[in-house]
Amino acid sequence: MAEDIQNLLFSKFDCNDSISGVYPLLDRLNIVWISGRPKHPKHSEEATAKFKELVPEELKKIQQDYPKVKQEVWRQDESRIGPPGSLSRVWASKGIRPLVVRQKQFLSAYIYAVCAQKDTGYALVLAEANADMMPIHLDLIAENIDEDPTAIILMDHAS
Repeated sequence: MAEDIQNLLFSKFDCNDSISGVYPLLDRLNIVWISGRPKHPKHSEEATAKFKELVPEELKKIQQDYPKVKQEVWRQDESRIGPPGSLSRVWASKGIRPLVVRQKQFLSAYIYAVCAQKDTGYALVLAEANADMMPIHLDLIAENIDEDPTAIILMDHAS
């Protein structure tokens, strides 16, 4: 790591500093070698902002359109558990932990976790998450909603 900085300083600025001199220089520049926060390669800040804006509006609209219908809002998501890949490290200013794309492939088990507005939920531990598992997931939601309400399920757009 410091060798890369040393080589860069020499090639770009003709500065022949020792390795032990590189670290104080980086410290004076307020730069550290840090692991970045994982970021999925297809992550979209725009989509996240749009979701945060539209979903509350849509829920209010549904409640206004059907005021006599008791509603439960459920959130669906899935997670992978298993040994993750190695952490990616980058040079960054102190106090900042940048988002970095890192390899996310690993053997895993999938969990469909649904948490309800009424503080209840369930999880399915599956060998894989695919279209064949979704009916099982939806059946469990149907079994867990109260007698009268209509369930509103907020689902992500994962494939």
